[in-house]
Formats: sequence, structure tokens, C-alpha cells
Amino acid sequence: MEIKDLAGLSQPLTKFVEVVSQGIGTLYEPTHIKRMAKSRAKEIKTISSAINDSNLPIQYSNGPVGIDTSTKEFMERTERRMLFLEAKKQKNIEDIIAGAYENLENEPKVSEEPLQEEWINRFFNIVGEVSSDELKVIWSKILSEEIKQPGKCSIRTLENLRNISREEAEIFKKISNYIIEYRNVYYLPNEDELLKSININYGEILKLSEAQMINSSAMVSATLTFDENTKENYLIYNNYIVICKKENKSVENLSAFNLTETGINIFKILSTNFDKDYFESYLKIVKKDDMKVSYSKIIKRHPNGQISYMNPMIEV
Repeated sequence: MEIKDLAGLSQPLTKFVEVVSQGIGTLYEPTHIKRMAKSRAKEIKTISSAINDSNLPIQYSNGPVGIDTSTKEFMERTERRMLFLEAKKQKNIEDIIAGAYENLENEPKVSEEPLQEEWINRFFNIVGEVSSDELKVIWSKILSEEIKQPGKCSIRTLENLRNISREEAEIFKKISNYIIEYRNVYYLPNEDELLKSININYGEILKLSEAQMINSSAMVSATLTFDENTKENYLIYNNYIVICKKENKSVENLSAFNLTETGINIFKILSTNFDKDYFESYLKIVKKDDMKVSYSKIIKRHPNGQISYMNPMIEV
């Protein structure tokens, strides 16, 4: 079966098969993705299938799969250990491929631009080591989003993400529900009472800082500048735009924990939840002195950066 024989596949899935085939060195058939194991028993079978061909005894006891090689010679044990580890890596890769396939299955069209060969090679070298289900979801999303539009996730981000733990991923998923966008800056408000109300503590922020996903410095801020040429600035939270207007010349600093490049790349591919209480509390913090603040739901974000939103806006 060759790439040219993939008749009937949608354009996104055809590109998906091409990318995956380049990454794993052989054509990957969508029907195989559909059949991939989901139950515990099938997971064990997937891990051990390659090992069975070499008569390696498999041991299972209501938990992890093990290998009984106590009677084998040293070189045989080494060979079979390597085979077992490679089988586990293959299982991780196929889980992530399956997730990416599901993400793209209902997409009508993706960019025709090809992915960089170096990006593909780096991605597949990394994901074989990803065993956490939570992290697999993120890596599946990275692959599908990169297929949709190459360049969304840099190689630097891939390298930073390869070392994050499941706990760090869970913390980042939690804070992603509260990220504010201002121009090209994405930040978590550095407001003690506000963070306390949404159950985020500084220890969690420090962990994400160590993972190179957020800047934990207390000296950082998002700066809103008002002058004769700029009478308004806007913020974005979830699917809402916030317009800040001020007639007098001034600079307003909003204390912030800014996301890093890695943090921004991952934030953009995650699905986030809207928190109405949090939103309203933050608007009260933003509104200062003679500043006028209003907000509205976003209808569409255009490629040129313009934003369409509902009228009339709601004043704070």
C-alpha cells in the first residue's frame, strides 16, 4: 500500500498518514488506527506481541506487564529487555497517533504546507517515552495542530515539554482556564486574593516556572499605555473581549505571571473553561480611576488580527 493508494481519505487524514508514515518509517494505515487497543487486556497484548515472537515469557499479575528472564543468559536478557522497552515505546507512539487521528477525523481541511522533517523526527523520538495518559492527550493535540498549521509548536517547545511531569501538566491545565491575553502577551494575573479564590498557589506557579512554562517573577506586568494616539486597549479572556478606555495620558501596569514560549504554544492548543466569577472579579481589578471598562462575547477572530464581537457591549 502506497500513499497514492489512500483514495477516499479526507485531505486532513491523507496529510496525517503522510506525516506519521514519515515519522515511523512505514506507511501507517488508518484502519489499523481504528483497531488500536483500548482495554487493559488489549494493552497487554499490544505490548507483548513483538516479544512473543522471540519466545520471551510474559508475566502479568493484576498490574504491570513483566518479563521472567531468570533462566536466560546475560546477552539473551539484554536483547529481550531492549525488545520489551521498544515495544512499550511503540505502544506509547501508537496511542498518541490514535489521539491525533481522532482530533483530525472531522476536520474539513488543513494547511497544504508540509511539516519540517526535523520537527517530525524530533517529535517521534520524544513521544516514545510518554507513558502518562494526561501527557499523551497533550502530545496528540500537538501533532494534530501542527498538521493543521505547521509552525504552531516550535522544536524548542518539544524539547522543553519532553521533561514535564504529569503533575506539572495537570497544574498547567488548571491555570489555563484563567489566562488573559494582551497583544502577544499571555499571563496569569498576579493578584493574591484572586488566585486564592481559584485555588492556585505560588508553589504551583514555581513548579511551572521550573518546567519553563511560566515566568514566576513578581516584577513582571502587562502594561496598558494610553496617550493621544491610543485611547483604548483590549484584553481577551476565553471567548470574551474587554475594552479599556481612558482619555488621559497614563500607563497602567497589571501584575502578571507571563507564559513562556512553551507555555503559550501549549495554551493555544488546549480547550479551556470560562469562569464567570473569576472574570467579573478581575474586571474590577482592571478598572482603575477614570478608566472605562466594557466587555462582549467574541464572534470571530480574523487572520489579520481583527476581532468581531457582539453589540452592545456590557459596561463594568
